[in-house]
Amino acid sequence: MKRRITQTLADLANGITNPIAIPLIEELGLGEDQLKESARVLLSKILHQYGQFSIVTIDSFFNQVIRSFAREMGLQGTFNIDLDISKVLQKVIDDMLSDLGEESNLELRQWLSQFASNKVEDGKSWDFRSDVMSLASELLRDDFKPYSKDVLQLGEKQGIFNRILENLKQNQRGFELSCNRLASRALEKMDEYGGVDAFSRKASGPAGLFLKVLEGDYTISSSRRSAVDDLGKWLTKESIKFASLVNLLQDVVFPIYSELITYIDNNSKTYFSNQEISRYFFTYAILSNINSRLQSYREEEDTILISDLPDFIRQIINDSDTPFIYEKIGARFNHYLIDEFQDTSSFQWHNFKSLVKNSVDEGEFSMVVGDVKQSIYRWRGGEADLLHEKINEDIGQSLIQENTLDSNWRSAKDIVAFNNEFFGGMENLTAEIFDKLDETHSQYLQKKLNVFKDVRQLAENPTNGLIKLEFVESDSWISSSIKKTIEAVEDLQIKGYQLRDIAILTRTQREGKQIANAFMAHKVSSDAKEDLNYEVVSSEALYLYTAQSVRFIISLLKWIDHEKNDIALAEWIHELNLLNKQDYSFSDFRDWKSKVPKKFLQDLNE
Repeated sequence: MKRRITQTLADLANGITNPIAIPLIEELGLGEDQLKESARVLLSKILHQYGQFSIVTIDSFFNQVIRSFAREMGLQGTFNIDLDISKVLQKVIDDMLSDLGEESNLELRQWLSQFASNKVEDGKSWDFRSDVMSLASELLRDDFKPYSKDVLQLGEKQGIFNRILENLKQNQRGFELSCNRLASRALEKMDEYGGVDAFSRKASGPAGLFLKVLEGDYTISSSRRSAVDDLGKWLTKESIKFASLVNLLQDVVFPIYSELITYIDNNSKTYFSNQEISRYFFTYAILSNINSRLQSYREEEDTILISDLPDFIRQIINDSDTPFIYEKIGARFNHYLIDEFQDTSSFQWHNFKSLVKNSVDEGEFSMVVGDVKQSIYRWRGGEADLLHEKINEDIGQSLIQENTLDSNWRSAKDIVAFNNEFFGGMENLTAEIFDKLDETHSQYLQKKLNVFKDVRQLAENPTNGLIKLEFVESDSWISSSIKKTIEAVEDLQIKGYQLRDIAILTRTQREGKQIANAFMAHKVSSDAKEDLNYEVVSSEALYLYTAQSVRFIISLLKWIDHEKNDIALAEWIHELNLLNKQDYSFSDFRDWKSKVPKKFLQDLNE
């Protein structure tokens, strides 16, 4: 990035044509000669004070601050920063599983057994290693960091998780017993007059609520709620004439019915919350153990993880004045430019906020650049609302000037036109779809739609481009889509495009792998066009096992090692046919000797 900036300044200073020149002249109100002179002066300043020309990632800047505060943070001067988080988590989990046999880990063994049992009940494999790995990754998320210390302290108390779980279950049992007691009292009295069947709509009517509660179902329909103290909804036109039933309802059933509904309304939220917490509470205990081991790993290895940097910075900045931070790192920054701000996490912004605000309060210029619509890193802690609204609250609306860039220099004009049309009509279309939302949800939806209020752009690229949408209505839509993708690539090559001009985007890695495999299979099939290329550049395509020749050699070696292995025989015959672009049939399996060179048979017999 430094090279690109200095190269652009050099081009401007020397009058070399650069696409950024015209926009700069228009925006700054400069003449061509003034622009050249400004670029020359700026380039000279940068080159003579290159050490102060700093372009770094947020993590690199945080690393610099942390090393400056190592002593204050209780870190050794030689501490390392581990970038491979997954490798660290894998080691910690392996250590945890290898220690399960120890008597001190009896409780952990019970939690992991419960974890495996729940997976089996859900119809999944009992092997929980990958699930534990996924669970452990939550420990490194920014939204967990504020609670990490509390979890560590809680995990140090022997048997604490079993005691908490028992309290949760005890609360659940209390709720169930109270509901059952009320329902049983009502049904006991109703049985003296014919039971639930004596009342309107029998078990489907209001009286059926008591039966549902005894079965453990605490949902209450609106029709049953409206039946409180309403004789007309409990009795038919015939039965309402019986004074005994009317007296039973008014004196006994109605008070219990009303009390039951009120009790469920007041306590069901806590009950269901306890139920869900109890169901997954073992994961919390497992997380606590992993969290403790992760902390031990940091101390033993004298290392911190790359994901720890924002949390360390938060601790530093919360207790330090901005000038002191600059003094410690040996540099002072008056201006900040944060790019791709829509993917900045709340932790990162919290750490930068005081530095940026100090700069702005001193009258200096800072800038954040981003597009909320392009926020794609929520899984990594990115928070789009920072750019959408929170930065205004943190810095102050009076100190902020918002500029929208409405010129698109990159995309072809047809693509820009399509985006303008598609996103421009989104607000009206969404309003039609969600027209029955309550006020709270409508306000939330409108806030999200406001992101697209400035979506329209001006197309500065004269290239026409092409947008083509095709909906595949088929049960086998994946294979149909892959076939159409291959045909589209063939058509583009016929029109003169090179493979390097074509990119295929998929939503998931699995879909990308399917398409890559399909291209490689099509390449050796009889349907492939001889004058076209089907090479795919992807992570999957670079694996050795994806090469037909490699698969053929491996399957052949397996068969040579054990010639009675008919599966290996079928495999290498199949791969041989693919290499020779011949259709495979089952007869090849039995008549394979006629398909191979005689020299191969001679060598095989020797």
